[in-house]
Amino acid sequence: MAGTSVGFVGTVGGIGTTRSVLEIGGLLASTGASVLVIDLDFAMQGLSRHVDGTVPVDSAALLADPEHDLEETIHDVRVDGDGKLGVIPAVSPFVKIAAAKTETAGARVGDRLEAATERADWVLLDVPPVVSNQAIGAVTATDRTIAVIPPTERGIDALQRERGRLADVGTAFDDVLAVGAGDVPPDADAHLPVLPDGAPAHRPATLESGSSFTSAVAQATEAVLPVTVKAPEPEGALDRLEN
Repeated sequence: MAGTSVGFVGTVGGIGTTRSVLEIGGLLASTGASVLVIDLDFAMQGLSRHVDGTVPVDSAALLADPEHDLEETIHDVRVDGDGKLGVIPAVSPFVKIAAAKTETAGARVGDRLEAATERADWVLLDVPPVVSNQAIGAVTATDRTIAVIPPTERGIDALQRERGRLADVGTAFDDVLAVGAGDVPPDADAHLPVLPDGAPAHRPATLESGSSFTSAVAQATEAVLPVTVKAPEPEGALDRLEN
């Protein structure tokens, strides 16, 4: 059975969308699922900061050149247990990014997602605001689309703007995820707290032992994805995931 693709649209830059997607991916992988995280935010390239080692073929090249194979781009993250977590970062310089932002490359997102969901149970996309071809390709091809906002007035304003953009391309958000410190706005369906101090740089914190942060990610994941996650014990990691 094909996996599920989910686009997480960062409505505002620099609010932690990439890390939020990575932590949710780590949580799902810790329960035994196979997960791919793909960075489509070619300007921020946030996922590359969580990859240890070189990236010969990145997500931009994957869209720009149909000759590249999906397997060339995947960097595996160690997961204890049966789960798998692979990440596909963006690292290309501006000249190469231009080829990945064309209308043709944007239309290729759907084809790449089809291949990815044949390989993984979950394919999570880090998507920039919907003003580029790759972002439009993502929100019109994924099974679910989640808005990521800061819990501020600026976040609500950005959410309304992105809702309008999605309506223009014939789709809509399924849920809203607030990220960071502050009062959770009524528009949000779930909330992720600030990443704890000392969190690992190249691994999701949710792959480590259970904590209040992991529990919060589990609650948020249940709220925005069609899964039931067994809450972690305070001393241990999540035990299982029921689709």
